Amino acid sequence: MRILRIIFILCVLCVSVFRGAVIIYAEDWTSSGRDAQRTRETTEKLSDTFSLIWKYEGNSEIVSTPAVSDGIIVFGCSDGKIRAIREIDKSPLWIFQTEAKVISSAAIYKGRVYIPSGNKVYCLRLSDGAPLWNYYSGGVEEKSSPVISNDVLFIGSGYPNQKVIAIDITNPITPIWKTELEQMVYSSPAVSAKKVIIG
Repeated sequence: MRILRIIFILCVLCVSVFRGAVIIYAEDWTSSGRDAQRTRETTEKLSDTFSLIWKYEGNSEIVSTPAVSDGIIVFGCSDGKIRAIREIDKSPLWIFQTEAKVISSAAIYKGRVYIPSGNKVYCLRLSDGAPLWNYYSGGVEEKSSPVISNDVLFIGSGYPNQKVIAIDITNPITPIWKTELEQMVYSSPAVSAKKVIIG
């Protein structure tokens, strides 16, 4: 569908307002659901009317939800590319090619981008897309979107796995823990009151 290839940016929701030489950005939305609890809430006050500032149309379907931080929008595409564009004018910042299509949504945390593709979780530098590390999850096609709390990344792992995995992002060699569930995990975890919640 054509609509899947387009990111629309609406005034106020999005974000870039000019006041002379000053650019004012709205609150960052750094992961699917905005925060570790997936509240989808913001303190932003929205206007009653919106106008289109720009739209971005790529060469491949955009399935993942965009994440926004420091004026940079990051999203994955079905061609296996993770793209970063500037919020102010949609100009491309960087592209990183993975080995499989990107269905999950990125989490941005402390200047780094965390996003699954295929059987790996990638960590990229937000400013330039440089790869910092990747973690082999053992799944075939990860669809769960990661959430990060206190330097720990939580993610579900689907077929053939039936697991939730916790990874120390400062030392991703060995996971902190893996928990086996009763079915394959494609949903995305939330963190609240030191508990990990996943369906």
